[in-house]
Amino acid sequence: EGVVDIELDGTPYQVPMQVTVYDFSMPVKNNYRSAFAIWEDRDMLASGYPGKNPQEMAVKEYEFLLDYGITPTDIPSIEYASRGAIDANKFAKAAARYAKREDVASFRIPVLAPNRIVNTGALTDLMKKIAAACIVDGQVSVNAFEKGFFYVPEIDEPQTLGIWNEVKNVDAAIKQVKKDVAAYLSSAYANVAGIEELVKSVLALQHVVTYKIDEKLVGGVDSWCPIISHYDSVDYRDEAAKRHAEYGEGMWWYTCIHPTNPYPSYHIDDTLVGARAI
Repeated sequence: EGVVDIELDGTPYQVPMQVTVYDFSMPVKNNYRSAFAIWEDRDMLASGYPGKNPQEMAVKEYEFLLDYGITPTDIPSIEYASRGAIDANKFAKAAARYAKREDVASFRIPVLAPNRIVNTGALTDLMKKIAAACIVDGQVSVNAFEKGFFYVPEIDEPQTLGIWNEVKNVDAAIKQVKKDVAAYLSSAYANVAGIEELVKSVLALQHVVTYKIDEKLVGGVDSWCPIISHYDSVDYRDEAAKRHAEYGEGMWWYTCIHPTNPYPSYHIDDTLVGARAI
């Protein structure tokens, strides 16, 4: 305990403080879903590690973030991709493997959507392969879909281009794939122990869209992800809570270039308190 001297607008203050430090260990299990981007396909990562394999360095960054209870967006691509091409079989096995890890809270299930049109065939095939990778000796050994989510970069921040219909179409396509895969699993793996929970998790997969709740997208988005400052509004928080309670819509948030201090952020010129608050 002690006293902290503070000067505010030229006036000195003495603030008594007492701190209690508790001895405890941080749990390995992480239930905090997050999507911190590691841009493996960008020159940024390669330039930061001259002479190193960007994919291998991305694994180190991935594990570094996990050590601090932060789950990146994607499973390291070295597990399933080469030159940007995704091997569905390798991804499915990696998804099952990473889903077993207690320190991994979430991961993105990749969606191919060139020109903002979902390749439903590829997504259906990938989902089926993930399910198959979760089943061992006639029973579900791990439920990878519990930790999965969808995020489609092609419709990121739709307000910048006004692509409202495209967002709805992408969301509708993903919803249909979920229904088709759920029906397939219920039939093809009817005798597998634990298949019911796996099917429920497929149907519950969230498709996260980086935008605030908006009438132009209501009914076409099942998980909203606005910048964090929108939650500063009581009305917005109430609306988010209502939609979550009534329709089960997911409520995420993100920060980027904006907002800045006094909102919490991860900006390097912000205080550490902001990052810790997030």
